[in-house]
Amino acid sequence: AQVEPNYAGYKKFADKIGNRGLAAGFVSLATCPMHLILRELMLFELLFYELHDRAEQVKALAASINIY
Repeated sequence: AQVEPNYAGYKKFADKIGNRGLAAGFVSLATCPMHLILRELMLFELLFYELHDRAEQVKALAASINIY
């Protein structure tokens, strides 16, 4: 995945919000890479098994999506 700016889309959204709040862009509701993996990529139980069996690979995955 690659992050690409979308200034026109953001401006349209910000104009819709107006002075009623702050228009904030985001990718997902995840608070950190591990939360993103848990919310979007792996079932709850599977993540914990993978953390036990393949901790370094899970850490590498989290590091690779840290930009989000």
